Amino acid sequence: MRGAIVSTSAAVAAALALAGCASNPFDWLLGSKPPPPAPLQPISTPIAVRVVWQASVGRGADAVFTPAVAGDRVVAAAADGTVTELEAGTGKEVWRVRLPTRLSGGVGADGRLVVVGSPEGEVIALDEGGRTLWRARVSSEVLAPPVLTEDLVIVRSADSRIFAFDARDGRRRWLYQRAAPPLAVRSPAGAEELEILAVHYAAIE
Repeated sequence: MRGAIVSTSAAVAAALALAGCASNPFDWLLGSKPPPPAPLQPISTPIAVRVVWQASVGRGADAVFTPAVAGDRVVAAAADGTVTELEAGTGKEVWRVRLPTRLSGGVGADGRLVVVGSPEGEVIALDEGGRTLWRARVSSEVLAPPVLTEDLVIVRSADSRIFAFDARDGRRRWLYQRAAPPLAVRSPAGAEELEILAVHYAAIE
């Protein structure tokens, strides 16, 4: 036992010696300032961008929504239950609905379905005209955008479960349970008003 303790102490001492005398490798654990970041390198080939159109979606809250692009359409949602579809080229509104529930995750879209999720674990699927096709339930809050395949809607809940629903009727096809990480970091809070910006970019020769 004594030999094991001596060996462990020697290993720790060697690690500290290799780290150098100028800085303590455990400083960041003790509250010391971290080293400064490396300087940014200049961009040799910048990209010129310009706003083509922008559109207001709805009221934001503590969720961050990523618009989904499906063909020539852009579908977006807001925490207040608003879901809207826009023409990708012009930003012209195709349809807009206000669901009777708050939303926390979305949007998933493939041109046939639009799927969003709620803080209560409700999954809502809309058709290409914004009409509700089906509703399903997962075990906790939906934060990530649902993923749509040819015949499935894949939804991850906040408790690290992954659900697969039939795209036609919302019937659950399978469930995958994985161990939850010891620490989960949520996305930053959303804005009061959510807007979409369509940006055109062109490389500068």
